[in-house]
Amino acid sequence: MGEHKSAADALKATGIDAKRGASETVVSVFDIFVPGDGHALDHPRRNDPLDGALLYDIAVRGVQESVILWREGVQKRDGKMRLTLIDGCQRVNHLIEACRRMKDGVAFAVYQDKNATGEERVIPWKDGRQYIPVEFHVGDAKSAILRRLGENADPFKRPDSVPVLAAIVKQARLCAATDAEILGNMPRDVDAATLAAIDRYDDLSPEAKQLFADGAYVGLLTSVIDLPRDEQGPALAKYVESGVKTKMGASRVKNREERAARGDLVEGIRRPVLKRILAAVRPTEADVETARDAFESSRSKAIVDAYDTIAAHFFDLGGRVMSGDMKALDEIPCDDLKKRIKAALKKEGKLPTKEKK
Repeated sequence: MGEHKSAADALKATGIDAKRGASETVVSVFDIFVPGDGHALDHPRRNDPLDGALLYDIAVRGVQESVILWREGVQKRDGKMRLTLIDGCQRVNHLIEACRRMKDGVAFAVYQDKNATGEERVIPWKDGRQYIPVEFHVGDAKSAILRRLGENADPFKRPDSVPVLAAIVKQARLCAATDAEILGNMPRDVDAATLAAIDRYDDLSPEAKQLFADGAYVGLLTSVIDLPRDEQGPALAKYVESGVKTKMGASRVKNREERAARGDLVEGIRRPVLKRILAAVRPTEADVETARDAFESSRSKAIVDAYDTIAAHFFDLGGRVMSGDMKALDEIPCDDLKKRIKAALKKEGKLPTKEKK
């Protein structure tokens, strides 16, 4: 701060309307620069629609949480310090609109616990309402972009949508940010594969982009990015409707759909035949107990738990075969069960072609 007593005094010396608040520096919201098109820190949420509940809350209480600014330098045009916004775009936009309405005597819709009451209220203008608490980022443009990315990775904040993440990642790439630097500031559910898909966001169809803009989870991106463009939107819509959030969840939806599509005719085997095969090959209670006894004889809980895990996989493979997934037959680890399945299929005259002699 040099010869200045406070950060606010230093800002005022460069033409900024600033003052010392109770515990932080506050500046006039009208002295904050929200970067737009062509700027390295173009804010991807600067045109988000206003939220009535947030607007009313800010009009009544002001902005309670600091926004993060970057001192970009004194501008030759007006001799003022440019305070470029890194984080807090919605707080800034809502405060600007709240100030306008208060000055013009425009009524606010009244909200209680974020719910509209149906009432309206005129909140009179009073000088000082334009101030907003701030903190300053120290660093270059790349570190400012990464800071923006990291701020919204906070689980207590509204997460960035996929198009917002894609826009910030693109900015970071232009500043030569590495995968490690970007991932270090991403939400926890974004891994290297998801980041690679975010880098390819422009490969999505307009329909898929809109679904992600509307809130489809970033974890679904890897499930649709490699699909033909005309299939991306319908596939993503299906996953969203099913309520899944990850690639694993999308796989479950796809598998259920494929099973349902086979209907009553699966690989040429009708359901009554499948039921008879299932009855013929299903491991009996005695089979299970004999195997379990062998594991329990080791007197090791870890081994018993391992058996339970293996058994679950064992029965899942059997179930897939019973549903007509003949490829699963080769995955079944138990030769005895495999023989019994093949025998049952042969009895029904439904042995897969490759097994016929």
